[in-house]
Amino acid sequence: MRSDTVVLIAARDSYSETWDAFFSLFFKYWPDCPYPVYLFTEKMVFNDQRILPLVIPDDPNKAWGKQWEERIKKAICQINTDYFILLHTDYFFSKPIDTARIMKMENLLRRDDIGYIRLCPVPPPKISWSEDQTLGVLAKTDAYSVSLQAGFWKRKIFEYFLIPGLHPGEFEVEGSKNSFKIKELFLSAKKRSPAIPYIHGISKNTWLYDAVKFLKREGLKIETARKIESLPTYLSRVLYINMLKYRLKLILERITSQGGLR
Repeated sequence: MRSDTVVLIAARDSYSETWDAFFSLFFKYWPDCPYPVYLFTEKMVFNDQRILPLVIPDDPNKAWGKQWEERIKKAICQINTDYFILLHTDYFFSKPIDTARIMKMENLLRRDDIGYIRLCPVPPPKISWSEDQTLGVLAKTDAYSVSLQAGFWKRKIFEYFLIPGLHPGEFEVEGSKNSFKIKELFLSAKKRSPAIPYIHGISKNTWLYDAVKFLKREGLKIETARKIESLPTYLSRVLYINMLKYRLKLILERITSQGGLR
């Protein structure tokens, strides 16, 4: 194992219902993970010798979001890593992970001209990269050029975006606004070839319908007090997303047919 590269799994104690399923799928689909695996929590620990606990207590007098930046900075400093894969416990691995591909990305990240590699293309890159057909370039002008989806980070780049008091959503928005100040390339796996394929589990404190169905197919049961998304709501969500994609496609085709932006 390279001591300067780790997997950092950011967890909330209030999301501990996801942990059993997450780690079951993590080790099922990535049994040969070559990096130390840290679980970053508030007070709780996960009872598994393969997982290194990283407890950074929260401040009960502050809202969780307003201390997120301070706590994750402490976590990174405590493990003293130069490179890390950032995950969350409701990112449920859905297919085998190609370790050789991940390690190739790690070697790319060690170059001076690359600062971040998005491992799951949400959103995907729009620009091809001539050095690797499985990767694209994230334009610094794109919304969510900085994202907390599964990603391979160079520590100094991640810390650059950690503005005091930012909650995770603000980290993505403000980071994307400021990403043009970073000279290093931001890369991403392409749409049809995620390096870490996963199903997102919880959104707005609600279990997503497709995640619950996926976990059931995997033989994993979730015990939760949270609301579970209904089938009609799920279908409406998917239809809305596809409608937006279709409209964007029409706009891009119209621009192309007119010879580009004027």
